This record gives sequence, structure tokens and C-alpha cells, in this order.
Amino acid sequence: MGLFNLLGVQITIFSQTYTVDINFIGKFIGLLVGWVGVGFGIIIFSLVLKIITLPFDVMQRITMRKQNIKMKENQERMEKLQKQYANDKEAYNQKVMEMYKENGMSMFSSCLPMILSMVIFFIAIGAFNSFSAYANVKNYNELVSAYNSAYTEMISDIDVCDYSVINVIENKEIVETEEKTVSYTFFYEVKDETTKDKLVYYTAKYEIKNLELVDFNKASPKDSIRYTYDNEGNKIVIPKDEVKAYLKDKKTEKTYYVNDAKIVAGKDGDYKTHYDAIKAIEEKLIADGVQVDNADGHWVLAVEKYFVGVAQDNVVVAYNSTVKGNTKFLWIKNVWETDAMYKHPVLKYKDFSTAISTKDGCSCSTTNKAAKIPAYTKDGYNTVTGKLTQQKADYNGYFILIALSIGTILLQQFISMRTQKEQQKYSSVDGQGAGQQKIMMVMMTGMFAIFSFMYSSAFSIYLIVSNLFSLASTLVINKIVDKTAASKEAKKAEEKFNSRYGGRVAAAEKAGKEAAKESKNKKPTDNKKKK
Repeated sequence: MGLFNLLGVQITIFSQTYTVDINFIGKFIGLLVGWVGVGFGIIIFSLVLKIITLPFDVMQRITMRKQNIKMKENQERMEKLQKQYANDKEAYNQKVMEMYKENGMSMFSSCLPMILSMVIFFIAIGAFNSFSAYANVKNYNELVSAYNSAYTEMISDIDVCDYSVINVIENKEIVETEEKTVSYTFFYEVKDETTKDKLVYYTAKYEIKNLELVDFNKASPKDSIRYTYDNEGNKIVIPKDEVKAYLKDKKTEKTYYVNDAKIVAGKDGDYKTHYDAIKAIEEKLIADGVQVDNADGHWVLAVEKYFVGVAQDNVVVAYNSTVKGNTKFLWIKNVWETDAMYKHPVLKYKDFSTAISTKDGCSCSTTNKAAKIPAYTKDGYNTVTGKLTQQKADYNGYFILIALSIGTILLQQFISMRTQKEQQKYSSVDGQGAGQQKIMMVMMTGMFAIFSFMYSSAFSIYLIVSNLFSLASTLVINKIVDKTAASKEAKKAEEKFNSRYGGRVAAAEKAGKEAAKESKNKKPTDNKKKK
């Protein structure tokens, strides 16, 4: 019941909330999500990232395709080198490098774009990971707000209600053998004694460490006086408006109580609905044999359960009307969680707690930044989400995005291997390059599979969009490069033919033209002779 258990039945109102920090990339994701909705916002963000890296991807794929074509053109030479240096890998590699140099090729020309793409990839992982935490906390804060708003109309307002000091605690410490007062904590009560429908009131504590500003009354602590000085240096009691401003401050630590005496007094009138519901809960608690500490224990517990239930009902409404729409995309109920049957649209506390924990520098330890805020403790979280039991049990997804992300990276890797077939074949003297590439494909697919299971559905969407974009660009670039290479090859063959047979062909063409001209000129003469 707390320090003032005679004042009423204590309830919890979560007045302080916390927000996960995000960088400018996270803010950009939030802007897109707010603009076109959660799913399409993620798709647009993924496309923006791919467009940024597109010039480098194009450079890499063109280089790789050209190198493969060059390898194909030098196929006979490479095969001879493999046979010639079958037992000397170092000499073979040297000859390959010479061939690369002769043809203007470089083994490292595609490395820089690949490194840049990997950097962007890991930036995307970090962005989606941090924004997922941000979104889950933000959506939970919506539920906390809904929980608190259920009490809004019932909370006493200091603008219409009086307030008074109900207690003062003199805080002391032992300095060697003497006691020393270090501070005074004043407890103010804001309570509605009018006929208005204000069933919840609160107490607020305020610590004063400047001991010169307190006249402590040991006989009657609540009569202790807080004072300050006016502009002329005269000692005056702190004005009521200043106290009121302090009590209205959201950062002020408050303890809330239900004025259950008012409910009992109005059980046949204004508060009959509340009273009947509380009484029904009390009777059930007694029938169930719930143990309590005193005669009023069942009633106190019933009041707590009833008012918490009212707030939890409001949370369910807020989830269905707002949060659900902010997180759903296609079959996925919460896009900021994995598309899996072992995940749920409303997180279990163990999963939620990771969203409010951050890495300490480069270490592997985590610190819960909101550990001391009641709304984010295990009890607080379970209280707010107490009636979202179905949402905590529902499947968040069915592994579809995970399967698609794995499938698309596998297809992309396969196409990439086909693109570099000759280059892989002749990259080593024993032709093991192709086998190594297959191992790399399996490893890459496995890595993406792990990422898909570890991170959110939003990240899986990014992987799928990225893989499909890369696949399409690879096919288009390959077609263009092959067409260009074929055109150059045809032109080269024509020039070669002309250099070898060009003179004879030209002479023959010239003789043919002259003979045709001569024949044309002779025909009219022959006709005249016949006549």
C-alpha cells in the first residue's frame, strides 16, 4: 500500500516514458513509414539504398562479365597453361597475372565496389535493428499512454482542488559520532474533496537540500515551513503558485490513490457502477480463498484489480485501433519482429527488454537504459499488456519472408556463378575455383538465413528487395555487355577479313562495276546494227 496506506487504495500510473535513440538513417525510415505505411516504406527505403550503390554495382558486374568474356576468348591458352603448370601453382598464377595484364584485366578491379556494397549492407542491418527497437518501444508507449488516459478524467486537478503538506521526512546521516541533517523531503497531497467526479488523487514528494530554506517542526513535521527570500532579502513562505507549478511538473515523482471512500459513499448514486463491479470482484476473491493481511484486504485488492482492469481495457482498444495498423503488413502482424511462428505481435517481456538495452561501447555487455522507469520493468510491462494475452500468443508469421530471402540470395548467387563460369574455372591450376565458389554460395546463403532468423521482418523485406534488384541488374548488365562484346567481335572479324582479303575484293568489285557499265553502253549500238 505504500507510505500513506491510510489515504486510499494505491494504483500505478506510468507518468514517465523512454525513447530509443535513432540516427538520421532511422529517422529517414520513420519518415517513409509515416508517409506510405510500414511495408511500402521499407520497400522504398530498400530501393533507395540499392539506387545509391547502383553505379558501383554496375561497375562491378560489368568488370566481372568482361573478365569472364576475356577468359572465354583465351580458353585454349588457359587450358594449355593448366596442363603445362599442373604441378606448379605459383608459376601458373604468375602466367595468369601476365595474361590479365596483356588484356587490361585486374583481379582486384571488382573488390572496391564489393566492399562498398558490404558496408552499405551492414549499415542497413544496424539501421533496421535500431529502428525495430525504436518502433517496438514507440508502439508500447502508445499503449502506456492509453493505460494512463483511462484515469485522466478521474485524476484530481490542482487548479480546482486544494493541496497541503501531509508529512515531512528529516533525512540524516552519521558523521563520525554526530548526526547531520542533509535534506528534508516534503510530501504534498492533492485531493479532491468536492462533488466532482475525481476518484484518483496523488501525493508528490519534493526534496530540499538547502537547509536554510526549511523551518523544521519536530513536534508536528507537516507544519514545517518552506520559505525563500524576496527581492529585498526578506524571508517569505514559498508562494502557492510556485508549489502548484512544482506539483504540475511531469517529472515530479507522484504516488496515486483511488479515493475508495468516495465510491462507498456514492454506491447508491453516482458511483454505483464502480461499486457494484468492485464488490463482485471482492466476492470472487473471497470465494476463491485468496489470502489477505487484514479485514479490508479483499476490498483493497478488488479496487486495485478493477481500476487496473479499466486501464487494460483501454490498452486493448488502443492496440486494435492504432498499434495493430502501425505494425501489420500482409500476413505479418508485427513487421518489427521476425516472420516466424515462435514470435508474437505483442512481445514477451524477454524480447521487449532487448529493445530497451544498448551495447556498452565495443563490449558484449548490455545496459537497460530504462531499468529504473516503472513502465519498463517486468511488472510494469506485464501490467500494461495484461489483457493482450491473445496477441502475445498469436503467430507473428509463417517463415515465408525467411524462405523468400534465402531463395532469392540462392538464385542471385547461382546467376552470379554462371556469369563468372570461365573465370572460376581458370582461376586456379587445378580448376578448383568453381568448387570454392560453390562453397562460398552455401556460406553466403547460410549467413543470410541466420540474419533472417535473427532480425525483423522489415530486414527480411530489405533482403528480398535487394536480392531481386541485384538479380535483375545482373541479368540486364550481362545482356548489354554480351551484346556489346559480340558487336565488337563482329567488327573486329570484319576488319581482320578486310585486312587480309580487302584488296582482292575491292579489285573484283571494281572490275565488276566497269564490266557492267561497258555492257550497258554497248547494247544500244547492237540494236541499231540489227535494224
